[in-house]
Amino acid sequence: MDAVELARQRAQELNRAAVQAGVDAWSPYALIQHEAARRGIEIDRVAKGSSVLNGARALYDPSLPLIIHEETGSVFEDAFLVAHELGHVELGDATLRDEVISIDPARAAEMPPIGAERVEDYSRRQRREVQMDLFAREFLFPRTLAREAHIYEKATADEIAERLGASKAVVAQQMLDALLLPEPVIEAEELRSLAPAQQAAEGSSGTLGASVSSRGRPRNR
Repeated sequence: MDAVELARQRAQELNRAAVQAGVDAWSPYALIQHEAARRGIEIDRVAKGSSVLNGARALYDPSLPLIIHEETGSVFEDAFLVAHELGHVELGDATLRDEVISIDPARAAEMPPIGAERVEDYSRRQRREVQMDLFAREFLFPRTLAREAHIYEKATADEIAERLGASKAVVAQQMLDALLLPEPVIEAEELRSLAPAQQAAEGSSGTLGASVSSRGRPRNR
């Protein structure tokens, strides 16, 4: 199973766990607050262009641990920045500092050749960022929810976008993925081995997970 699809499946699992814990599935920022708090990671929201970010849009500092993100003016995009960094934490980079320079919430799901060589022209860093963008979108708006809202609730992309607080482009892309991509069949062992497999394929290091505390509320500066 492709590493990107495995990452998206893991994001779905985390989303499902958050919703089962009582988090509103349609509240992107509440989802990332829950997941960050579960891991003992604080979230700090700062003004766009803040010197704290050093030119980045978001950063993860494992020594605190802390995720700082710019205030974008969009709750969904704010949440996406944090979810992108949570993807790094979940998928093997928990001990590494990371900075997000750019994101693409409406990124298309690329159909890979096989395994780790899915995007031959991409550097390791570029492949990793593609994976994190897709992890973030899946965590905030899983394909299962997109499918349910469209098929069973008869909601349009515009209606879903308004409810989620996301752009129509993001919703439309996720709906396409939900309706057109084949439903993956993933063994439990594949999900359990996701982080080691990712490290081997991408040359990354780190550990899965982090300590748990009650922190995770954003602080405005």
